Amino acid sequence: MTEQRKKPAWLTGEPSEESPSRQAPTARTGPLAEDDTSQLLTADRVQSAAEETEAPTRTVPRVAMPEARAGGNSPRGLLDRLRENPAPLVIALLAPVVLVVLFLLLFGRGGDPVGDPGGIRRNPVDPFAGGPVSDTGVAFERMQQSGEQAALSGAGLEWSGSVSEKEDGGGQTVTLEGPTAAQLERGFDLANWDVEPGVYAVAQEDTGEVLHVTTQTLVPQEQDAAAHEITLGTIYAFEGGEFSGYAYYLDRREEESDRVTRTYVRPGRESYRVSYEAPATATSPGGDRNGAFVPLLVGWRGFEDARITRKEGE
Repeated sequence: MTEQRKKPAWLTGEPSEESPSRQAPTARTGPLAEDDTSQLLTADRVQSAAEETEAPTRTVPRVAMPEARAGGNSPRGLLDRLRENPAPLVIALLAPVVLVVLFLLLFGRGGDPVGDPGGIRRNPVDPFAGGPVSDTGVAFERMQQSGEQAALSGAGLEWSGSVSEKEDGGGQTVTLEGPTAAQLERGFDLANWDVEPGVYAVAQEDTGEVLHVTTQTLVPQEQDAAAHEITLGTIYAFEGGEFSGYAYYLDRREEESDRVTRTYVRPGRESYRVSYEAPATATSPGGDRNGAFVPLLVGWRGFEDARITRKEGE
């Protein structure tokens, strides 16, 4: 009878008399190792364990918060901060001072403006304002106009010339010949004013100078406002064909009077004032008023004032 072989213990799982008693399993490593629960690790458990081992620990950095100032926005806290940094307080105190200084520089120079009989407000530092007035005794008549002819007389002198209508019908051009060559333009309106630009030339035989004068006259359209008429003149001097100097004058009419005060202003020299007479021109048939065109430097002392030169030489 054939002896039946026993199956190996490792196959049947029964203890073998030849092999020692089974010992408690030791921990093994690798994908077939058992975990601490003596359970065989599956592929999913191995993958999960590997990810937990290899992945870095993710932590959120903690940001240090600034410590709150003692006192916060309380008055005591504000005082403490101003002691540490007084610059904001200094700026707050200086800002109103700077604003006041700028206001005075822009609007307060020379004091408050004063009224003018002609309805124009002036500043006391205006070079055309104030000072004594010398009466020249010069008187002009109204400009006589008849058709295309015009005539003017004054200061013992006479001018005659022509009046031509502009092609566009927007005004007139008056051309005069006499002691001075002169021309006047009419027909420019500005609100309730008529603007009359003019030009004339004066030859100074004693000095050899030729004076070229341009004027701008503002004529109120209302007859009742005739006293508000004002003329600004600019004087250019030429000697030997070269430009040699300039000056200004301003004519203002006195209230309810034919008297006109002219103020001469020469750079580098004192201003002075003279007066003469020139009636305000009545309203023309066309409805506009005409100003008093005076193509003469009444009371002009020249660029070299002899009286000032004598004072300096004494």
